[in-house]
Amino acid sequence: MTYKNIKTIFAILIATTTLVNAQKMSLEECIKRGLENSKSLSISNTNIARNEGLNNEISAAKLPQVKLFASYSRLSDVPNSEIKLPIMPNPVVLQEPILNSYNLRLNVTQPVFTGNRISSQEKGIENQTKS
Repeated sequence: MTYKNIKTIFAILIATTTLVNAQKMSLEECIKRGLENSKSLSISNTNIARNEGLNNEISAAKLPQVKLFASYSRLSDVPNSEIKLPIMPNPVVLQEPILNSYNLRLNVTQPVFTGNRISSQEKGIENQTKS
């Protein structure tokens, strides 16, 4: 085969594949596909969703925070602190050991004045979302 024959066969193959795959689309379908395949629009939608999450987080900072901390520890069997005196037959117990230790702490925090930090952050996130 000559070079010209190969070029014409190749051109015919390309033309037939484009004719086979050709579709008629309405304007609404074109717009829909364009919106689905647009990378810049998907990035913008992701940024909007991120800003909405940040706005919810900042709004939650206005609410009171409640923290609960509890702990328990058990010492191994420790003998009593005792002293043997020569004048007494039995040893004198100074202090009995405390084997069980419990700790319970509840902390409630409410931001009263934060220097308008929270409201300024909310306005900034809203402006970013609008832009």
